[in-house]
Amino acid sequence: MITEQIQLCDGDIVCLCGNEPYLNGFSTCLDNGTVVEPDQHGEWGGTLYICERCHRIIDQYTGIVAGVATDVIVAANNLWWAR
Repeated sequence: MITEQIQLCDGDIVCLCGNEPYLNGFSTCLDNGTVVEPDQHGEWGGTLYICERCHRIIDQYTGIVAGVATDVIVAANNLWWAR
């Protein structure tokens, strides 16, 4: 199995699809790609982000791609690209 790894540039994620924080951006998410708020007592584990362009799920510390969100999750997130 090939593992994808994202470039981390001064702490910012630069996705393989070309997305960066100032372009489409990234959202905090669960391991399946469900977007959640990054609050102190919430569900977010403090590690994963979903790319708002290609839906890759990325570990912000290692840059490793943990997966890709399914179309069902993307639609449930109700993000602009799912419309």
